[in-house]
Amino acid sequence: MQTQLNLHPGAVMKRLKFLRCGNGSNFEIFEYSAPDQRLEQPENSDIGGIIWPSMWTTSTRLSPI
Repeated sequence: MQTQLNLHPGAVMKRLKFLRCGNGSNFEIFEYSAPDQRLEQPENSDIGGIIWPSMWTTSTRLSPI
């Protein structure tokens, strides 16, 4: 993982899942930990920041056009 993902040499993969969407896309989802890993959640404006749909309220959901 150090070479392919540019991770700390002590990084360890904790979980790995493969998802297949019918005859379409395949997704590989994995979780890893590393000694130099930051544990704080990034802000939405940071690189890697995400707005999760479960965090949305009815006032923040987009209305259909």
